[in-house]
Amino acid sequence: LVATLSKPRSDLNGLGSAVVVARLVSLLSGYIDTWRADHLPSLLALYRCCCNLLHYATALLMRPSLLASMVKISGGEGSEEDQDRCRRISTTSSSEVEAELVPPEAGPAHANLLDICLSSLNFLQALSPP
Repeated sequence: LVATLSKPRSDLNGLGSAVVVARLVSLLSGYIDTWRADHLPSLLALYRCCCNLLHYATALLMRPSLLASMVKISGGEGSEEDQDRCRRISTTSSSEVEAELVPPEAGPAHANLLDICLSSLNFLQALSPP
């Protein structure tokens, strides 16, 4: 599970699998107390992965043009400019105009990232005190 949640950090090819695992973790969040009592190390590992993946997904959702570049590269169609943009992900800024545009080719990846965010937030909410 941890490896599947970590895979989208390197490329978008593992995004579909990460969505499925994030949904599973979200469903298991109803059993946090039992999970905490029976196997705390796995809970902590998935907590770290969900936090990292939530951060990464949020960064890509805020930068639709970067997401589109990553989709092109994952599909083998990316130009050198797209590769440069993906290498400097942490320094890429987003403008107001860019945040409103989601290119059509990035639509499925965008939906998957939203699903990952929702599942991760559900898991984190279950870990929060009442």
